[in-house]
Amino acid sequence: VTIAPGVEMPLLNFGVSNRSLFIELGGRGLDTAWVYGDLDQAETGEAVRNSSLQRSELFVTTKIPCCPSSFITCNKSMGHEYADKHIQ
Repeated sequence: VTIAPGVEMPLLNFGVSNRSLFIELGGRGLDTAWVYGDLDQAETGEAVRNSSLQRSELFVTTKIPCCPSSFITCNKSMGHEYADKHIQ
């Protein structure tokens, strides 16, 4: 699905407990949230780093509270420079 010019998002995005297996089975859309806790975001980041795919082949969605510093905290928790979609 095109969500912006040049930005494609998988139709299915899951916040599953075994993200590495999800990626192995062909999943490309990962969902996490700051409110789920740092451990959830860290596991998402680890699954992305440990996959054989390029970061650009995966789509990471995260949900954050309204303060701008949450963007930085969220990305640090995942160990990524960016998330593909932030939902406030």
